[in-house]
Amino acid sequence: MFMPMKLFGVLAAIFLLAACQTTNFNFPSGQFTTSNPTKVSGLLFKPSGKGPFPAVVLLHTGGGFKGPVTDIWPHYLTGLGYVVLSVDTYGSRGVSHQANRAFLFDSRKWQSLDAYGALYQLSKLPYVDGNRVAVIGFSEGANAINLNLVPFNFGKQKGKVDFKAAISFYGGCSRALYKYSENDIPLMQIVAEMDTLYSSDCVKIGNSTSMEVHVIKGAHHAFDNPIISSLRYDPGGHSMLYDSDATIESEKLTKAFLAKHLGR
Repeated sequence: MFMPMKLFGVLAAIFLLAACQTTNFNFPSGQFTTSNPTKVSGLLFKPSGKGPFPAVVLLHTGGGFKGPVTDIWPHYLTGLGYVVLSVDTYGSRGVSHQANRAFLFDSRKWQSLDAYGALYQLSKLPYVDGNRVAVIGFSEGANAINLNLVPFNFGKQKGKVDFKAAISFYGGCSRALYKYSENDIPLMQIVAEMDTLYSSDCVKIGNSTSMEVHVIKGAHHAFDNPIISSLRYDPGGHSMLYDSDATIESEKLTKAFLAKHLGR
């Protein structure tokens, strides 16, 4: 029996929503000291069942808390059996999106601290296996991972759990990653070939013992965001464009990488 595509899409969305539980989730940001931590908000997505489940923390782009981290990736990952906590770093501090370049230094620090705050709170939940948690960042969220969180464990508190793996989507690769070794958190870079903002540095580093670099051919920056349905350019002239095939390829890469390092 033929089913109109619009109706099929509605039914698929209903199925996804029914398959996982979504709740607002508040937690303190990670801190070097315990005094006055920032209260951070986010969305918690839980698969059906009792667990304990492995989990994934999602860090948003410079565009703020929307799109891939509030809908697409949480539903994909819960469908694979992961608890997902999407972190609203900007909104928790009264900011909707990246304001200017000077803003980036603080925002990357905030996202790194928030990632560890999310990890610590997830590890306390009875249905989460705190020893199997990964972090995924997109654009500025990826920069927080590549610049602070992975090479320097920025925000990690001594004696507490750490991430078991990290994935950076179309982010910049810092010089610190040239010294990446098997002693560091396993890290995967998902690079868009046509991303003139960040791709070249990651490609130069290439694969190493603990870091994988995958270049998705023909893809632009923000290729997994369907809101960007036509070619757009940021103020610096860098292109952005949604690509469904690239998104599917990145989903497969993510599924395999998480299964390898979180044991699912």
